[in-house]
Amino acid sequence: MTVLKGQSATFTATFTGKPQPVVSWLKKEQEICDGGRYTVKTENGTTTLTIKDIVQEDCDKYTVVVRNALAAHAAFASLAVGSAPEPPADRPNHSEVTATSVTLSWYGPTYDGGSVVTGYNVEARKVGQDEWKTLITGCHSTSYIVTGLETGCQYEFRVCAQNMHGLSEPSKPSQPVTTTNQTKQAEEEPEPEDYEKAFAPLNVEIEPGNMFDEQYTLHEEVGKGRFGIVYRVTEKTSGTRRAAKIIKCIKAKDKEKVREEISIMNALRHPKLLQLGAAYERPREIIMVMEYISGGELFERVVADDFNLTERDCILFVRQICEGVQYMHSTNIVHLDLKPENILCVRRTSHQIKLIDFGLARRFNPDDPCRVLFGTPEFIAPEVINYEPIGFASDMWSVGVICYVLLSGLSPFMGDNDAETFSNITRAEFDFDDDAFDAITDDAKDFIQSLLVKRKEKRLTPAQCLEHRWLNQTEGTMNKVVLSTDKLKKFIIRRKWQKTGNAIRALGRMANLTSRRSSQPSSPTRLSPLPENHTHTPTTPSSPSPVSSPAALVKTKGCAPVTRSSPSIISERSDSGISECSFGVEENNPNQVNNQCGLTNGRAVTGRTVIKSGKTPSLDWQSSVDSAVCDDDFIGKSGDFGSSQRRISREALLHAKTDALMNAHSRI
Repeated sequence: MTVLKGQSATFTATFTGKPQPVVSWLKKEQEICDGGRYTVKTENGTTTLTIKDIVQEDCDKYTVVVRNALAAHAAFASLAVGSAPEPPADRPNHSEVTATSVTLSWYGPTYDGGSVVTGYNVEARKVGQDEWKTLITGCHSTSYIVTGLETGCQYEFRVCAQNMHGLSEPSKPSQPVTTTNQTKQAEEEPEPEDYEKAFAPLNVEIEPGNMFDEQYTLHEEVGKGRFGIVYRVTEKTSGTRRAAKIIKCIKAKDKEKVREEISIMNALRHPKLLQLGAAYERPREIIMVMEYISGGELFERVVADDFNLTERDCILFVRQICEGVQYMHSTNIVHLDLKPENILCVRRTSHQIKLIDFGLARRFNPDDPCRVLFGTPEFIAPEVINYEPIGFASDMWSVGVICYVLLSGLSPFMGDNDAETFSNITRAEFDFDDDAFDAITDDAKDFIQSLLVKRKEKRLTPAQCLEHRWLNQTEGTMNKVVLSTDKLKKFIIRRKWQKTGNAIRALGRMANLTSRRSSQPSSPTRLSPLPENHTHTPTTPSSPSPVSSPAALVKTKGCAPVTRSSPSIISERSDSGISECSFGVEENNPNQVNNQCGLTNGRAVTGRTVIKSGKTPSLDWQSSVDSAVCDDDFIGKSGDFGSSQRRISREALLHAKTDALMNAHSRI
């Protein structure tokens, strides 16, 4: 169910049972009591929960539990809250000021309102005036060149974000901008030529949390994700801007993963890699202070209205990616999550980029075979899907996919569903048939073909990439034909929607995709192997679908609770609602099924429990037995803010490899 912020939501369930059941409503395993914004009514076999004045914190899974002396049954539904976006973070920045123009850039909203941002409105006014004038509506970039300004005048600018639900409040106004009396560029923060001096290399040790408050001033939020929040901070002694990533660490293993990321970043001192400056530990969180990168995502930059993408630009960007990856590999570290979102521009007006997000990176010994169980669909290499030993070449596959998308705006292995996508990857099937490649040189195509090779030992190394004739061109020989970015804009919109959509489904359901609708995951995905001795018949949950009424009927006629026999599909909170994910297995014991969830889903129990669908669209009920609520105990660690990490069974994944393995068990 999706409800707009400020409205009311009502859940209704009907039940029967002897002895008379006791009914309770729960959220996050806590019982909801009648009062305040909550109204709970139970009479004549019908129970309702009404939530008034919906706020974003109401976005969650709600469970109704019916109990008597003989049995306990539960049904649950998810509530997603939609609203206009929050205002763009911070205030717009300006650069390249002339007598009649100025280049503006800004950040997106810290929360998109549960729906992808469709555009931005830019407003301006002269300093001292009250009325704001709209310069552009529906701007699809986070930068804009304002023209037609008066010479020698002072202006202020602000930006609003828009989604399907409405327009956000305006951002903070920019600092006053004075157009020049003659055409010249305004002064701006210089781009350091030597990044080592800009962020002195040091071995970061984790310090007590109180020292963070002593050394830094916390400003506005610039990013939000499942595992934490990113803030802009300034160093009190120097006034230098930094970014502070505050990561929630509920369990000891969460802190261990963050410490490993810090250890890896300590080893990565290179201009093309995001630098770590300090780290602090509090009882339930760790703070990582890093460089403040103001240029935004690379793909966002190249589709901006003021940027004309050419093959020359792509060469400059891919060179830097290869330089950063080459350094990582020289320190025996693999990134394992190279994707467009993890490539940032140093500034809006710069061609300089940096690789970020080392949450999935790990140290790698070529003599010690290593298999990984995570990655981002569309960008993972065949050996990851096949659960074969990875190598440094696994990163180079991702570089090839990024290059393909950058040049064409197309995803080389994207299928109509998840199974088809993974199947295309394992077969390394792609082509250059689309008209988007008509303007692309043969050298560029050869470069991509040299990376998207199924056998990893056949792929180019970073050093070989830098020597390839496409990347090794001189300025005069580079192709400067302007490339269309229309398809790349659509690619970006799809990726953003995948990150914020509330219908992300577990990849582990791939084994059943031939008979139910597909999902499109986008975030790092954990793959979990099945125990080889498992012989249970897979329990297949019904595919969620719009239903016709909010009523769910739970009939209990003296039946005792049923002992569960398989892990459950449970719900995990995402930025815009609830996404289903399959219950994983323990990392340190892949042959032991993690059966700590007390729910069985999507089927009638012992032939006596029936969950009926009613009449309200977008409301999904699922049957559960024995225990009322169970949330996923697995908390992953990823630097990819705004994404949800999910596990799938390895045998279900094999469905994408060959029809001969379609009978693999699915633990869904």
